[in-house]
Amino acid sequence: MLLLEIFQNMSITESFIMMLMEGKVENNYKMYKEKLEDRFDNDNRIPANLKGRLSQGEDQAKNLVELFAEIDPTRTKTNHQWLIMQYLKGEHLEDLEHAKRALTTLMNFKAEMPKNQIGQFKTLAELNGAVEAVSGGKDFKDLDNIPPEEATYVIKSPGFKVIIPKTHAASCKYGASGFCTTNDDPHHYNEYTAKGNLYIIMAGSGKNPSLFQLSYEGGEFHNNQNDDLTKQDIDKLSKYPQYKDFLNMLIKKHYSKYFKK
Repeated sequence: MLLLEIFQNMSITESFIMMLMEGKVENNYKMYKEKLEDRFDNDNRIPANLKGRLSQGEDQAKNLVELFAEIDPTRTKTNHQWLIMQYLKGEHLEDLEHAKRALTTLMNFKAEMPKNQIGQFKTLAELNGAVEAVSGGKDFKDLDNIPPEEATYVIKSPGFKVIIPKTHAASCKYGASGFCTTNDDPHHYNEYTAKGNLYIIMAGSGKNPSLFQLSYEGGEFHNNQNDDLTKQDIDKLSKYPQYKDFLNMLIKKHYSKYFKK
């Protein structure tokens, strides 16, 4: 058993827990300072809502470790180093910023998860998939009657639907919990929809279809784990004739000049 786990099982003061937390964050800062600075300098996908904060002052590495400490929901920052490593391996800040929900689920459902230690998850997508499964995902009871003020149907069939959410609340309601656009803060939803339509694809019948999200103008097409589409995802979507209809619709919309007589 780790020393920290022993302490957590003892009756100790809040100030001592804070000391442990601050020590862990400080050690991670010292250990990864240079690598974080290099990653930040070469990061061309810093969300607009974080640019000012992370660029403030001369110590961007310090700003980053403090951000990751805020994302980590555990009192003793058990996930702090893992979040840093995900960023250094190329994970985007907009997705890591959204990881708090998955990490909270991991903390609350530990006893029910086959893998329940953060170090067992190699990627954020893997973590998102695991917590989605154990928390039951979303229960879509009546997809045939989505209120028009919430979303617009692009395709509506029993086993395949594409909608455009009209509000951030609708994006949260119909999107997968792993999507960054379902974060409590609407800035990611606002950023994507400022560029163009956000499409939520629901493949499969029943209460819990497979979810995908496309921002054509933003150049993002993600599965429900908020990861880029895999070959398996594409194979699954390609089984639906309506998916071909959707792609043809996008081609005609964005390349209309080639269809003029």
